[in-house]
Amino acid sequence: MKINYDIKFKEELEKIGDSKPSLLLHVCCGPCSGNVIREIADKFKITIYYSNSNIYPSEEYH
Repeated sequence: MKINYDIKFKEELEKIGDSKPSLLLHVCCGPCSGNVIREIADKFKITIYYSNSNIYPSEEYH
């Protein structure tokens, strides 16, 4: 049986209740993080940590 991670995610959010904990979110790019941030923005105090050092060639990263 496949795990429905959307259901698991919503179950975890329910555990938070009305509290708004801090969350350090590692982000590699805007497209990857955009929807996630929209989903959790009202549940967490989010700090975004941007790092995408796996870009090749390294000149593109710097």
